Amino acid sequence: MIKKELYKTREDGVVLYRTFSDTDHKIRKVSDGTIYDDAVDIFDNVEYEEADEYVDLGGADSYEDIMSTEAELSRLARKINHIGLTDNEALSVKHLYPKWEEYVGRTIEVGFITLYDGNLWRSRQTHTALDIYPPSVYTASLYEAVNKGNEGTIDDPIPYVIPMEIFEGKYYTEGGILYRCTRSSGIALSHSLSALIGLYVEEVK
Repeated sequence: MIKKELYKTREDGVVLYRTFSDTDHKIRKVSDGTIYDDAVDIFDNVEYEEADEYVDLGGADSYEDIMSTEAELSRLARKINHIGLTDNEALSVKHLYPKWEEYVGRTIEVGFITLYDGNLWRSRQTHTALDIYPPSVYTASLYEAVNKGNEGTIDDPIPYVIPMEIFEGKYYTEGGILYRCTRSSGIALSHSLSALIGLYVEEVK
């Protein structure tokens, strides 16, 4: 069991509850003030919750420590797009990326990555973010989903997720079917690959 304390706070800094994670990076909610040894004893009586939504404060035990850590995370969120992470690296720390909602009414540069609805989205063009046009299949001209990196070979095809730009010679899978791209799309596509046979892809039998 790995001891890892996490806190959930209100905007005024009041700690609502403390949690402890196990080796699977899951957490269980316990009331504020419960010590680690007691938390281990009551683990069988508390439900699991995913840890991603909570900030790991490394055992911080004061409001000042919490605010200091949150300030550091805020600074990292402003810089993380300029570090040059691979897509796989970005996905492993996606909770550190700035939230798309924070950029509504502001300019988002091409290539800038934000977090929306639990997914990372890369801006396809410089634009002003509008609350009526969040990242989705319906705004494929503005955003593309950041997905796990695959080689795109016949042995390591790329899972196709709408919206996605595809490239000639690469292999993609969708619905258990393997496709080979015969012509680069040049844009993020908003149709299933089965509807693009003869246009951009061919089915590999």
